[in-house]
Amino acid sequence: MSDVNPITVEFTPRMVRELKGAPLAVLVLLASVDEPVNNQWLISMSGYSDKPVAQALTMLASQDYQLVVRTHTGWMIHPGFAMSLINRRNSVPTTTTELVLIKNNNHIVVVGSEKFRLNLEACKSVGIGEPSASQLSDLEHVTPEFIRGHVAALQQGERLGMAIVRIRNNELLPEQRTQSVQPPARYSMDSFISAE
Repeated sequence: MSDVNPITVEFTPRMVRELKGAPLAVLVLLASVDEPVNNQWLISMSGYSDKPVAQALTMLASQDYQLVVRTHTGWMIHPGFAMSLINRRNSVPTTTTELVLIKNNNHIVVVGSEKFRLNLEACKSVGIGEPSASQLSDLEHVTPEFIRGHVAALQQGERLGMAIVRIRNNELLPEQRTQSVQPPARYSMDSFISAE
């Protein structure tokens, strides 16, 4: 039986102030990699010199924080680390703003909300890549259906960039355009003659 008790180490909003500077930079760097790294890598990636990085690691590994651990091959984020930054209620009681962290190819991507995540998935499914996918997904008027609808509505010879422009500019989908078009007004000469 193992002597190690599994623990969950949570990153809380108050830690942003407590860990500012080198400790916060080191923590984010360690959270963005999948394997242990050495001090030299942390120095080169953070822009801090050896002394602030060493002090940051000591602080982060301390009994007070326990956010990082030292292995025989270098430093890594604590295996039980949970980075739940914000989960707050807005002034409107029915909406929640949530930050979701997604680890993607050794990068941590902050996803603004469930809507953002669904929009991002829709962009990827129709071939819209970064940075356009994130930019479009963050727009208030964009939905997954809106994204798919504009890409599906591309005419022969039109490229994906045209759909991106239309989505960004909140243009109506073709079926919405035909519904909103009013028939032209018709006038007869009789109305002009009787007005005299």
